[in-house]
Amino acid sequence: NLRGLVLRFHGTGGSGSTFFTKSEDRIMAADLVAAGFAVVSLDSANRVDRQWSTDQTASNPDVINLQDLINRFISQGRITSTTPIFVLGQSNGGAFTPRAAHLLKLAGNNIKGAAVFCSQGLAFADQTTVPTTWNIVQNDEVLGASGTQGAFNSYQAVIGRGIAAQINVN
Repeated sequence: NLRGLVLRFHGTGGSGSTFFTKSEDRIMAADLVAAGFAVVSLDSANRVDRQWSTDQTASNPDVINLQDLINRFISQGRITSTTPIFVLGQSNGGAFTPRAAHLLKLAGNNIKGAAVFCSQGLAFADQTTVPTTWNIVQNDEVLGASGTQGAFNSYQAVIGRGIAAQINVN
């Protein structure tokens, strides 16, 4: 009775385990599980800088790892090829989220939505067909005014093509 699979991407310097150890993230994971979703929080392939690859092609090592994981879950019977998959990421993981969503959907995966937190999420905004939400902080000192504007631009590019999109400013 799985409602879907949620793949979560950490920010720069982070790891997949933080989604289950930090208070707010742990609550979110518990809420998702209670709602019937499987939750997987991953490490980026680059464990030196602990950042997600910016490669815009299907040879992106992080996208390859995600595809391998999805294929493994399907072969093990944990999910099917029709299981809805959602992706979300924070900061550097937020920048990776639209890239992962777009490339995984192009590869035939059932990607249903992407959530970008504290990032511009520019990758593929002019091409994606994945519904996307941007969640930014009004006075984000890291993202800055130009980054906040970048998130709005990404949102407008997606919604302007008739793809469901949302932007939330806290």
